[in-house]
Amino acid sequence: MFAGKNIFCGNSFAKEARFMKSVDPGILIQSECFTFQPSEVAAKTMKYLTWCGHYFCTNSYFMERETYPYVLVIFVRDGNMDVRYNGKSYLIGKGDVLLIDCVNPHYYRAHDGLEFLYVHFDGICSHEVTELIIQNNNSPVFRRSHNLKVGQEIFEHVKFYANDYG
Repeated sequence: MFAGKNIFCGNSFAKEARFMKSVDPGILIQSECFTFQPSEVAAKTMKYLTWCGHYFCTNSYFMERETYPYVLVIFVRDGNMDVRYNGKSYLIGKGDVLLIDCVNPHYYRAHDGLEFLYVHFDGICSHEVTELIIQNNNSPVFRRSHNLKVGQEIFEHVKFYANDYG
């Protein structure tokens, strides 16, 4: 799916991956995240991961940005999250997928008990394709039967990197 997944396979897709613990308020200790720096080849020719993670949150967790350079996909495993994006508000919950281009102003806040998986990515046509998908769906929120596959794919990315740092 993304170039970053092959980072430990001896190819030229990524220069570096790092395990991190979030210091943001409301992120519980069992949460984990990984950051990536693409190789020059990946940055010029493909989509690539910049972050991925698995967060467990209290209602103290929120993110508000005017801009951030990457696309974000969130899969909610449990709980709820308030989202504001492109002048509209959404409540997303278990099984929902959120797709936003973070170059646009965005805000999201956890409700107690929120568990979600996420990836940030960038690369060739990422922003244009993201906007097209959101327009075709008439919303950045996806409530579809195949959302579980999206969640499983993100979970596999996180698990892949967690195994190398565990």
